[in-house]
Amino acid sequence: MSHTFEHRTTITLGDTDHTQAVYFARLFDLQGVTRELWVLGVVANAEKHLKEGLVLVTRSASCEYHRKLRLFDPVVCRMSVSNLRQASADLVFHFHHGVSGALHAEGLQRIAFADASGRLRRMPDDFRAAGLAYSQPREEPMASAALALAGEFARA
Repeated sequence: MSHTFEHRTTITLGDTDHTQAVYFARLFDLQGVTRELWVLGVVANAEKHLKEGLVLVTRSASCEYHRKLRLFDPVVCRMSVSNLRQASADLVFHFHHGVSGALHAEGLQRIAFADASGRLRRMPDDFRAAGLAYSQPREEPMASAALALAGEFARA
């Protein structure tokens, strides 16, 4: 059975524009924070791999907005993994209002694993195990559309 990783936060003034709506770029930041907290909290030996030079490279990223988030809204960012390959994976994000549960945005990041010099490398077994535990049974429709728009990268 797959899991969904959750990161909860609250929208603050620094996240918003003059109308108190969230800056679109802030949702990309939240994708990154959620990804890194997942690595820290779920991937065995993650710190060891990173200290040894493992690099997670964002190959593409997208976000589709459904409704605005505003100042002091509680937000739940849910992340799961799809399209797990030898050296890459897709991370799928869903941003929900923390009280109403309404879906506000969906995002996707295609990540690849590299060494310190930037050369692609095989995903460590610890990352693969965590990815499998948080995998979706099938690719999300939004993720498919985002990848089509972003263009396919060479399968790693």
